[in-house]
Amino acid sequence: MKTESPNIFLFTSNITTAQDVLVLRDVFDRHPQIECWSVDTEDCDKVLRVVSGEMNCTRIMELVRLCGYSCAELTD
Repeated sequence: MKTESPNIFLFTSNITTAQDVLVLRDVFDRHPQIECWSVDTEDCDKVLRVVSGEMNCTRIMELVRLCGYSCAELTD
């Protein structure tokens, strides 16, 4: 049986404080399609990293927007 590998999405964001991360945590930790996530608030791009086997980039950006923040996909 073959299992699909999860996707790792990277975004630049305006999530800057621990309080901002707590707002996202309320939504992301309860979302069944998000396997894990983190925000590097020390990085200049405030990198949001999301691991999900089922969600797409657009849906993740929508969730972030619904939390009151913005993000854009990081590209090479």
